[in-house]
Amino acid sequence: FRTGVDKKEKTDDREKTEAAFRRVLNKICPENFESLVNKVISGTEQDLHIDSKGLMDMAAELTFEKAIAESVFCSTYAQFCTSLWRKLPKFEVETGRMLDPKTKSRAGTRIHDFRRVILNKCQQEFELYTNSEKILAVSEEQKVEV
Repeated sequence: FRTGVDKKEKTDDREKTEAAFRRVLNKICPENFESLVNKVISGTEQDLHIDSKGLMDMAAELTFEKAIAESVFCSTYAQFCTSLWRKLPKFEVETGRMLDPKTKSRAGTRIHDFRRVILNKCQQEFELYTNSEKILAVSEEQKVEV
């Protein structure tokens, strides 16, 4: 019975973290950039603690979507991503364990960090876009043949 409660608490915590991160993204502009980055990094914003791979993935996804939607601030979002990559914790891919920034990781350890998540998202979107263009091109060719 307790497992269901734990899952609900985790879901509630994730939703609170997502809402807090969205609030930060909604306020971001060049003038308040540093203070917002510090809120994310320090976790001083209530409910804003990016301390797991899943929460990092969520933060990267939301940042990517916001950057696409508000291209006028693209350089600010790029700086935001760079700051988060440098300052957020890194995790082992296999275990999900947070890495200690003061300790070097073992050779061959695959790292899950903000930069990797953003790059993967960009790659996925690029492939989705190019695949949809190919489908449209084939569709147009078929229309011409008919």
